[in-house]
Amino acid sequence: MKKLPLIIKKNGFTYTQILCCGSCYVFEQDYNSGIKYPEGDTPKKIVFYEVFRARVRPTETIHGKQYPKREVYPKDEDFGVTAWAIRDMGKAVKKLMELKGHLQ
Repeated sequence: MKKLPLIIKKNGFTYTQILCCGSCYVFEQDYNSGIKYPEGDTPKKIVFYEVFRARVRPTETIHGKQYPKREVYPKDEDFGVTAWAIRDMGKAVKKLMELKGHLQ
């Protein structure tokens, strides 16, 4: 099965994988990568950590293109249900451990 890549560009943002434990991930979202600032403004660094268990898509053909069985990034509507955007790295790691069943 094809695993998620280390860097994903989605919705105008850059996501970098910082933790992986089986099919559970923490990606750092570079929030600034999706914002256009006026010329001369210095953007404040804004970071979110997206925590989730990857969904798996089967081997399939879409519009004539073959795709292997693969992990996929959560959809926008998954957030708050099976995926979470968290501002604090420590809380993101705790959520990852909950997903893995190490914390209750």
